[in-house]
Amino acid sequence: MSHLTDDEIQEYLDSPEAVNVQTVQTHLHNCQQCRQQLTLYRQVFSVLIEEPETVVPYNFAGQITERLMALQNKKYHKWELLLLLFSIIQGIALTIYFVDFGKIIFYLSRLQTNFFTVFHKANAGFLPILFFAVIIVIFYGFLEKILNRLKGSHLLC
Repeated sequence: MSHLTDDEIQEYLDSPEAVNVQTVQTHLHNCQQCRQQLTLYRQVFSVLIEEPETVVPYNFAGQITERLMALQNKKYHKWELLLLLFSIIQGIALTIYFVDFGKIIFYLSRLQTNFFTVFHKANAGFLPILFFAVIIVIFYGFLEKILNRLKGSHLLC
């Protein structure tokens, strides 16, 4: 015996006048699997009836299109560019102020491949310079995160 298709069961529930009701009821009386399927569809239909309908405002697609076009055409604001420029200048100025490049060149020229020699030199003055370089890298990492967040919120395009 062939079972009722999902379409036939749904049509029976939606509009019984569109199907041969007698044939479907006879089949349901004799077929446990189709009765279970019918019960499941009734449960689904009851939940769907309880759900409130979502109403889309008039000209919804047009409003979305306008917003997308506005975001695509948006240019950088002057204050955003100034903030970025100020941050870059600040990073360069702090690097120049705190880092003694003569010391770095001196230590790099005397650097040996022996790990213990490098570690000893780090304790003698290279470690603070290395620490400051790490701080600068972290600073630029945070700056990049902030700019990406601004770009993600469409303040920067």
